[in-house]
Amino acid sequence: MSYNVLGGALQTAPVKLTDSNPTTVLAADRAGTTVLSVICTETAGSTPNLTIAKTDGTTTIYYRNAKAMTAKETVVFETVIVLKNQWSLQITSSSPAGGVDVDVTYLAPDRTAQGGQFMPLGQR
Repeated sequence: MSYNVLGGALQTAPVKLTDSNPTTVLAADRAGTTVLSVICTETAGSTPNLTIAKTDGTTTIYYRNAKAMTAKETVVFETVIVLKNQWSLQITSSSPAGGVDVDVTYLAPDRTAQGGQFMPLGQR
């Protein structure tokens, strides 16, 4: 699916997971943030479970919940995730050493767009 993205500039947030705790890779401010893709690559030759979720500290919404990765696998998650104020994107590897490189592409907050607008190409 293709999108026409209006709003702020595209940004990336690269993170190396170094343990098995949930790692906040992106946190939304008052204007919100829109995640466009998450790329996770297993780097240690192990087979961890990978979790992708958003949370506000009380409620957690899972997009991928403890699903196994193979050694050296790359997972490309291209579902649009809207992070409202006080929400954050967390990635978890079940490996004690982490062993996963993560790169998140997101739309930087734009005060006029309030997180960006999406319009499928077929609806323009």
